[in-house]
Amino acid sequence: MFDTAIGKPIQVAQHDAPVKCVAWVEGHSGFLATGSWDKTMKYWDIRTQRPVATIPLLERCYAFGSEYPWLVVGTAGQQVQVFDIKSPTVVFKQVNSRSKMTRAIHCFTDKPSRAPKDSYAVGGIDGIVSV
Repeated sequence: MFDTAIGKPIQVAQHDAPVKCVAWVEGHSGFLATGSWDKTMKYWDIRTQRPVATIPLLERCYAFGSEYPWLVVGTAGQQVQVFDIKSPTVVFKQVNSRSKMTRAIHCFTDKPSRAPKDSYAVGGIDGIVSV
């Protein structure tokens, strides 16, 4: 994280393998979520630089999508795990992606869009987008 007050970067998160995804997750007070190729997702209180929670994933993390109250994680192995931020350490739903390699996820809630309420889109390298 770059602290504009002091003009320097500050490390706020760490994994045992490269971090692939970072997202600010809205909620009670908000937190930083990171997904890594170490097959974990971590939630961080950026003031402490310690993980609030570490969630094991089925495979390496490739993509995040977050729109309160949902956080959707795409992993290697065509897996998609959905988390309800109200219970952020529990997998709400798990499905197989139709895409061979997920590279993008976008969540839709009650904001105006053509997608149904509380849905998500998954895109991959094969040109398939599933809603």
